[in-house]
Amino acid sequence: ERKQAEEALRGSETKYRIVADNTYDWEWWRGTVGNFIYVSPSCKDITHHTAEEFAADPELLFRIIHPDDQASFSRHVSDIEDKRFSGEMELRILRPDGSIRWIAHACRPVFDEQGRFLGRRGSNRDITQRKEAEQSVRESEERYRTLVETMNEGLGITDEKEVWTYVNQKFCHMLGY
Repeated sequence: ERKQAEEALRGSETKYRIVADNTYDWEWWRGTVGNFIYVSPSCKDITHHTAEEFAADPELLFRIIHPDDQASFSRHVSDIEDKRFSGEMELRILRPDGSIRWIAHACRPVFDEQGRFLGRRGSNRDITQRKEAEQSVRESEERYRTLVETMNEGLGITDEKEVWTYVNQKFCHMLGY
């Protein structure tokens, strides 16, 4: 009976370890004193730091935050830890080579069956490609807006009910407005 229980436990541990260690996101669990209890190997793909580096240096997480995001991340940590809330934010991190990655960060408190606080569980997803695409769209919209506003022709756009939804300055000038 004991051997069956031990075998079941090993099977369960293996199953959860496979899931945790093979996630695309950087998953972690920090204990009540700030030490990392678990860091998924995927942290290396996102940060270029290993799970072992995070385990050996719990402050590494804070040091890789981009300087411009340090204050907002500190406020986030203070808010969620003091109140033991869940929280989410987007921020930048610096890799050892100096490159910048955007991450979507989400964390929540962890409690045992008796309600005792066991630390924080976090998940960080690399959203750099999405952020770059958003920036590209903003730049494209700005170029279009500049082109339309500075062109020599009047331009007006109507919707399907022929209600004006946009007119540029030249169009207004042509109509005397």
